[in-house]
Amino acid sequence: CAVIDPSAPYNSEELEGKRLKYILLTHGHIDHFLEISSWVNNTDATVVISKKDKPALADPYMNCNMLFMRKEQGYFGDSVEVQEGDTLSLGDECISIYEYPGHTVGSILYIVRQHAFVGDVAFAGGGYGRFDLPGGDMHALVRSLRRIISLSGDTVLYPGHGEVCTVEEYKKDISWP
Repeated sequence: CAVIDPSAPYNSEELEGKRLKYILLTHGHIDHFLEISSWVNNTDATVVISKKDKPALADPYMNCNMLFMRKEQGYFGDSVEVQEGDTLSLGDECISIYEYPGHTVGSILYIVRQHAFVGDVAFAGGGYGRFDLPGGDMHALVRSLRRIISLSGDTVLYPGHGEVCTVEEYKKDISWP
């Protein structure tokens, strides 16, 4: 199995006897990898992040740790870099990686069948992630949002914060930057 954006501490009961293969990061902001060390220290899982956001893991200014928590912390362990077009296998499933910059320079989506894990690119109710943080770019975000609404309407979007929605629901509610 895989965990995405581990901001809650490791809990072996959540794995229900399964082996954790991947720790998938949608982007390099601290609130999306706050508890990564507890997961890394208790499993043999591979940390996966976009090539463009990997430098943010160890940079407290880029990962916003200094901005929000006033701490010079980051993740300095091993990780695998991915980019658009890469895939990961997880049992019988194929996880496709797509670059959707704007919230950060290296924001990525993990898509498995009709399920898209979107991090902070899009939120239910038509929202989207901030573009005024380090690595953010409003124009890139608009392009990424246009790509999201071009996905199949029944694709389920799993944002890093808040409720789940479909692309069709998101299209109806989107408020453009």
